[in-house]
Amino acid sequence: MMRQTHLCILGFVIVCLSCAAQSDDGTSFYYDLKYPDEIFKLPPILKEVSGLTMDGDTLYCVQDERGEIFQYDLKRKEIASVIPFGEEGDYEGIAIAGSVMYILSSRGNLYEFSKEKSTQRLNSLDIDKECDAEGICYDKENQRLLLACKGASSKPGKTKSIYSFGLDDRKIEKIQSLSFSLDDIKNASNWISLDRFEQYEEEWKGLETYNPSGIAIHPKTGYIYILSSKGKFLLVLDSFGKIDCLTRLDPSLFRQPEGITFDSANNLYISNEGQVGAATIYFFRYNTEQ
Repeated sequence: MMRQTHLCILGFVIVCLSCAAQSDDGTSFYYDLKYPDEIFKLPPILKEVSGLTMDGDTLYCVQDERGEIFQYDLKRKEIASVIPFGEEGDYEGIAIAGSVMYILSSRGNLYEFSKEKSTQRLNSLDIDKECDAEGICYDKENQRLLLACKGASSKPGKTKSIYSFGLDDRKIEKIQSLSFSLDDIKNASNWISLDRFEQYEEEWKGLETYNPSGIAIHPKTGYIYILSSKGKFLLVLDSFGKIDCLTRLDPSLFRQPEGITFDSANNLYISNEGQVGAATIYFFRYNTEQ
């Protein structure tokens, strides 16, 4: 359940209007999610792209069924290399910390792959059976991974849990202050301001379908962005645990958004599985002048 203490989730905006969020130093940042600055159409092998991450300015992604990491060349718009790490499975997310890649399966298995030593390790994480892990990202400031759970979708009071995996102590634990229920989202006291609460209240229709499908931390603000493919939502909270905004993604554009990440210049990338046609990655430029 989302507490009012340190929630560490970040700020963002979407749909028909761009929404300004304020960073901790008061600097505004904008992404207009209605109009991608660039669209990357992925090859058929990535039709079920399920997670992506950036290593510097190099993009890596995984897809649901194949135990392989795909390096995607954004300039050439093609796969640059393929790195095998495991058998066929249900892979939902990827994160990179230094020279180590981490791949998360829906069952809570964490594959650890060293790029330099070509070695790998499998961690069976002790998480709730109802977690249904769907997203992972690297929290550099706290030297940990954040794992998002989809959980039970049809129960409004059900908590959507966020777990941490410490890269030093290798402990897995549920972060109570980062976990939330739908009732928490509808509670005005959990929002940055009453004005923001009332502004986004109209976006609540269909909120009972909210299921985290991707998670990322903004490199500048430290805010956490939680994407939901079902219902087409993006939830954004500030570093103090207050909700910055909740808004609906345009379903005609975001058919099945599963992956979310940022590059070193604060630009945003969101991937969509190819339900109809090719899978895509949308690029949204970080624009402070919008």
